[in-house]
Amino acid sequence: MGLTNPKTLWGVCLLLQMAGPAYAASDDASPDASEDTQRQVLHLRTEFLPYRTDRDGVYPFRQCRELIRQAMLLSARDEMGAATCDETLHETPPRVGHVLELRLVERADANRNWRVKLASPDGGGPVFEKTYTYSNTAVYIYSGMIPILDVESRGAFVEALQAAGLRKREQSAGEARDPGAEIEELLRQVDLVAQYAAVRAAHRAIAEQGESPAWLGVLVRGYANLAMLTRHQWCTATEVFAARSWLYAQRMMVRCEESRLARWHRAYAWTLTGTLHLALDDLRQLGQLEVPAGDAGDAGDAAGSPEVAPSWTRLIGPYSQCDRQALKQVGDEAPELKPWALRMWFELTSAYGIGTWVTDAAEECATVIPTATGVFADTAIWGAGLGTTRMAAAM
Repeated sequence: MGLTNPKTLWGVCLLLQMAGPAYAASDDASPDASEDTQRQVLHLRTEFLPYRTDRDGVYPFRQCRELIRQAMLLSARDEMGAATCDETLHETPPRVGHVLELRLVERADANRNWRVKLASPDGGGPVFEKTYTYSNTAVYIYSGMIPILDVESRGAFVEALQAAGLRKREQSAGEARDPGAEIEELLRQVDLVAQYAAVRAAHRAIAEQGESPAWLGVLVRGYANLAMLTRHQWCTATEVFAARSWLYAQRMMVRCEESRLARWHRAYAWTLTGTLHLALDDLRQLGQLEVPAGDAGDAGDAAGSPEVAPSWTRLIGPYSQCDRQALKQVGDEAPELKPWALRMWFELTSAYGIGTWVTDAAEECATVIPTATGVFADTAIWGAGLGTTRMAAAM
């Protein structure tokens, strides 16, 4: 049984997820290292649903919880240079080294209040507590809160983590190197292992070289891809990855002064995570709902001058407009986009819940993207006939 077998890959993916998708492990936290040289680790605990609350009108949404949590983890990782462990992803901290355990509690309610509290999981008073006001339009609750969290991740969250005992680690700026062709090749694969490899490479590069638009773009697309690839799992991974993709997209928008390339990345993040109305808003800002084909790579000047659209932007318009035929056409015209065009086409097809459609689409996907386990999960639910659903479940 080789690594091309979906069952083998699925097992590898589960192991990788338990190990952490990003820069989560701390290899330099050895027993012989001094406290000053040991890399600090933030282990952020999770308040799993159902919430305990004495207030009415509280929104118990996993995506709300993860948006706030991931902003705090981003602050620790990218602003303070700490390693992070996320309990939502079942990541475990190292047994040695300086590990800081914290729990974040959030409550968004119908009165537009979003309360956030950071404290030790063992009790005691909070090290940070603040109430935010979010958009009064439900469909824009995330897009309205993300810019606020981006600002907080660079300021108030850093101060909160320092008050809790986390020390800021000065990062030595190494030689800046943009992602090579091998990273783009990983992002094009409809494969959990490949996407994990891409985001881990990006986190490692940022930790060693400093933040750059190109590596931020890898995080935006990689985490958006992971959000779609984990949608069928019975866990909160898809919400974690969606939140990370959105937050890094906002970080890229700020760094690149809302350049067209940054907006394309954000539109991609909205699209793959199912927030299609926000993707369409970004495409309107770009002045086109049909993005023209460009070069195969991440072409363009990220500083804000007119850019040639990278070829992957061709996926955004058809999917956000639920145009199945246009997606198939993109895959036929651009072979490098066919795997993702086919995966997104299947996502739109399975939404209809018509057994024969789902079965036929799954058969086509099986030959091109055999590692797209979500295809088989949906087919096990919506496939035509008992034999088909049993076969899909076995795969």
